[in-house]
Amino acid sequence: MPASAPNVPSLLKVVLVAPVLALVLGLILVHGYYHAVFHHVRQLTMETARATVAATTAGERQTIAVSTVDTTIDAYPLLRRERLTVNVIAAAGDPSRYQVMLSYDASDNGIWSLGVLPVPTIQHSSTVRRGTSP
Repeated sequence: MPASAPNVPSLLKVVLVAPVLALVLGLILVHGYYHAVFHHVRQLTMETARATVAATTAGERQTIAVSTVDTTIDAYPLLRRERLTVNVIAAAGDPSRYQVMLSYDASDNGIWSLGVLPVPTIQHSSTVRRGTSP
């Protein structure tokens, strides 16, 4: 056998294993992107909730929440403002608390069409206790 002849079993292993490794790497990247978007929604929700603490009425809380999202959305490059919904609602069963809820619709992003990710709507809420006067 000449020295330059290819090693067929090794070549066969590469041909069989390379697509599997490429698929695994692709799935890791897709899930990493999903977790980054989820993390951005979570961080923005908490930042918005902190900003609403100064409000005294439900309407004022909603206005501050929307304003905070509008001014800070640029710090989150994976999110688009038109796909984000902001709600501030009273917490169920506890009048001394309210919830800031953000919902991000990522259905227009191509990675959800692959079918390997959960639902394309990412939601996060943060519960805030209303302050009391001394």
